[in-house]
Amino acid sequence: MRYSTLVVAASAFAGFASAQNSSFNTPIPCCTVPAIQVNSTLRESWCEANTNTCVDVCGGQSQIASDNGNDCNDDTLEYSCKCSNGTDATSAMTAYQQSVPGQMCRFWYGSCVEASGSNGAARFQCEQARDARCGNLTIDDNGSITTGSATPSGGASRTSGGSGSESGSAGPSQTSTGAAALAQYGAPILAGGFLAVFGIAL
Repeated sequence: MRYSTLVVAASAFAGFASAQNSSFNTPIPCCTVPAIQVNSTLRESWCEANTNTCVDVCGGQSQIASDNGNDCNDDTLEYSCKCSNGTDATSAMTAYQQSVPGQMCRFWYGSCVEASGSNGAARFQCEQARDARCGNLTIDDNGSITTGSATPSGGASRTSGGSGSESGSAGPSQTSTGAAALAQYGAPILAGGFLAVFGIAL
């Protein structure tokens, strides 16, 4: 029950952020790149982190659906995450920084900054898109959702760790936090989200 609540809360947050920030004036389209532009080692790392995240989202390995419930193709980066209780968490995964979409979004950000060149306004649009669209949730060791930093460290660890976030070129240091991104929506939205989570949990 608790993990179904986490999935619903993450889906609601991701949907709200997407609806509020559907378009950005970025030098390249937000917020993905073709899988072929990502080297194979990095794709494998993303898939490993994605499958670990699915386990955490569903509440443990035993809670994964038995029929290909947790799958990630490291050639195409297509994935699925289905829990044994019938919850399809595939869409909700976009809210997590260790998911394929979360890591892809940060990879896209590096490419966006590179495409901006010396244009500060374009780079600012890249940052705005990253802060609004890149999944930034993690799950700590107690199974609680937390907001991670905008720049996870390297490695394909559990969701409380970092992802291999790289663009193949040196980009600027990403110092914005998920809390700063949430702040733009205001206290009422944040409070409403917390009430929704606790209301579902009850």
